[in-house]
Amino acid sequence: MPLVPKACFRALGDAVVPGGTLVVHGRLDRAPTEMPTNWPLTVHGYANPHVSRNTEGRRRASHYINSGLADGALRPVIAEVFDGLEAMPDAHRLVESNTHTGKIVVRP
Repeated sequence: MPLVPKACFRALGDAVVPGGTLVVHGRLDRAPTEMPTNWPLTVHGYANPHVSRNTEGRRRASHYINSGLADGALRPVIAEVFDGLEAMPDAHRLVESNTHTGKIVVRP
């Protein structure tokens, strides 16, 4: 998926219904971000370093993910499964095509 330029953050927020929530994961750079004008709006921002910077954070994240996978609360979308490492070129072509939705899995 192509990265969303920071200039689009305002447009994304403006597209959310009034009173809605915009979830942002990561950031492209440290430059100031233009805020949406669609208020009221809740923005939740997440970045991996804030979760994984210490042992306790990694333990909690691992527990959350493993529990969600075990009980079905987290069900990742699988776009395609490739069998065998010789399929890596095909898997990579699919990544580069940007035509898939979900994860690409390569089984050894």
